[in-house]
Amino acid sequence: MTAIPEDIRELVDDLFKTYGNGSHPGLLFGAVCGLVLSERNDTRWQPIETAPKDGTVLDLWARREQTDKYERLADCHWCGMTDWLGNEYDGWDGLSPGLHRTYDNPTHWMPLPEPPIATAIRKEKT
Repeated sequence: MTAIPEDIRELVDDLFKTYGNGSHPGLLFGAVCGLVLSERNDTRWQPIETAPKDGTVLDLWARREQTDKYERLADCHWCGMTDWLGNEYDGWDGLSPGLHRTYDNPTHWMPLPEPPIATAIRKEKT
């Protein structure tokens, strides 16, 4: 479980002291802290219209034309491109094979997740 920063704990605690009267305050407190923390980290899917178009690497959510199913496309970014006829355009590019040919326009995006802490610590030691 992710540690809850002290400032969030204090904010939620103050809210519960003012407005809370539930039968399970501990569970409710934890749930509210988790929601506030996820808002702060901003790691949920967001509408594609809000995606940065400055080369930031992110994940996309798009419909695959052949299967009509939605899939996550990892490590994508907005950039200028040139097609095989020499036409220049801006669009989403990434490591997912066939991003331009087999997927409809993405509907959502999210920032890349943080790496696992244990892995990051091991890498720092080597």
